[in-house]
Amino acid sequence: MSDVFQAMSDHAPRPETAEVKLDLGAEDEAAAIAKLGHVLTYCVKSGAASLYVSFAPAKPGETQSLFQPVAKAIARAKASGEVAQAIPLITPERAGIFVRMARG
Repeated sequence: MSDVFQAMSDHAPRPETAEVKLDLGAEDEAAAIAKLGHVLTYCVKSGAASLYVSFAPAKPGETQSLFQPVAKAIARAKASGEVAQAIPLITPERAGIFVRMARG
């Protein structure tokens, strides 16, 4: 029997396959959320099917990372019908969210 976690990772989307990529690693929270808003609007208007948003992973002892604010912004876009699905992809070296855009 195969490992459950390996099977799950085999079906996870690959960041490099996203049509649009946004790296928020060097941004503070306000700038990151503003950029994300612009890129989500671009994705909707251009008909892009997917977006990968990357940011620095949380480090031991840190109290803040961009995960929660980015996830909340994407959740709002999902509630408004712009996003179909969002999948967190987090490792110790890299953090991000793979977004599948809704088709109008």
